[in-house]
Parts: sequence; C-alpha cells; structure tokens
Amino acid sequence: MTPSVVRTSAILLKKHDYSDTSLIVTFLTRDFGKIQFIIKGAKKKGTAFEYGSCYEILFRYRQGHRGLTLLRESHLVNGFPALRKSVSLFYCSSYAIELLDAFTEIEDEDVVLFEMMMMFLTQLGISRDLEEVIRSFELRLLLHLGFLGETSFCQACKQSFRSKVFLEEKNGRLFCENCARNRSEVFPSEVFTTLEDLKKGRPVKWSENLKKEMKRLLWFYIDFHLEKPLKSRKFLTESNGRSVISIQLSADRKRVFY
Repeated sequence: MTPSVVRTSAILLKKHDYSDTSLIVTFLTRDFGKIQFIIKGAKKKGTAFEYGSCYEILFRYRQGHRGLTLLRESHLVNGFPALRKSVSLFYCSSYAIELLDAFTEIEDEDVVLFEMMMMFLTQLGISRDLEEVIRSFELRLLLHLGFLGETSFCQACKQSFRSKVFLEEKNGRLFCENCARNRSEVFPSEVFTTLEDLKKGRPVKWSENLKKEMKRLLWFYIDFHLEKPLKSRKFLTESNGRSVISIQLSADRKRVFY
C-alpha cells in the first residue's frame, strides 16, 4: 500500500528526548490508533508538547509500519489548561493517560477510545467529583475492551447476587455466598447493581463507600490484566491508602504544572 499524507486529531500520551533538538512522542490518534513519531527540531524551535493535550497532526501514514514516523506538522487544538492549574487534576490526567497507554497497542485503531479520552479530559476540568470521573473512565475502558467479564450473576450457579459477592483472585471470576468456598475478596452487591446501572446508562448516586468499593474492584481487574500496578497510581493515594484527590483539590487551584 502506498503511503499517504493524512491529517487527524491526536492526544499526546508520552514524550522523551531523542537528541539535543528532537523528540520522540506517542500520540493516540483518532483515526489510526496509537503511533510513535519523531519530531525533528522540536526543542530547537521551542515548541511545547504537553501530556494530554489534543493536536491536529499531519504525517505520512504507512499501515503496518512499526518504526518511528516523521511528524510533519502539528497544531494545538485543546490544551485543557485547567488540568495544569491543579496538582489533583494533573495527577488524575496522568493516571488516565498511563492507563490508556498500557491497554493499547501500536496502530490498534479505535475511535471509541479516542472519544472516551477526550470526554474524560473535558469532564475532569469541570467536575467537582474527580473520584466519580475517574471511576467512570476506568469502568468504560474495561467494559469497552471486554476486561470485566460477566458481573451480573454467579459464575457457578448463574443466580443473581444478593448481599455479598466473592471474587476469585486467580481468575477474576465472581461467585455468590453459596458458591464462594475460599474466595477471599468480598464486595457488597451494591457495587454490581451499580455496574449494571452504568452499563445501561441509568443515573447513579455515588456514596463514599460505593466509590471506595468500586475503586477496589476496578483496580483489581486493571492489575489482573496488566499484571502490575500503574506507576502513576501512587500519586492518587496517600501512604495509608486514602484518596488525596479531594484533599488537594481545594488547595492547589492556582498552581500550574507542565
């Protein structure tokens, strides 16, 4: 297939120095999936490329090419400036970027993931409940990629859950109290009722306990499929495991991060 010059929207996921003047960057493009680019002379020109910002980019697309692609042109479309005025928002966006990057492969085309990330970055800048925004993003991502499995009934007897749900850690399967045996992770059935409501687009009232239990469940599945915790997650919790999002949000509105 002859390479063609294409233009598309793209979100910056990663960047690092290539030489004294050039950068290597990874973009999640709207139309072609995740692609790695070399930007020659970017540092010499003083061009700033910021994590989580959306650009319109121009490049020669070669399907199946696994090496670096030369980025010919880029224009900032949305820098989401609110995310760089708060340490909480910056940490949250960094976590979502790492999460998305970890679950995607080069040239794995998926417009839904691009739109999902754009919606998350937009909501993050305007929402006052960051826990809800993050949990919703994690959930939508896992559901879209098919990594949550069946969550509406027991995997053994096929009956609906009642008061408690037991998770088998070695394979991520869910069981009711009668079929649980030695499964160690226990969750209230409210978590799985909420999952079904969210799948069907029903409104959900997020209590503090629901957020806590939902995070515990989603983080289990994320770690289960990635086989390790994400590095950026440590910035979302204190040493005692409590969320720092609400603690920091009111204290850092005037700070700027790049």
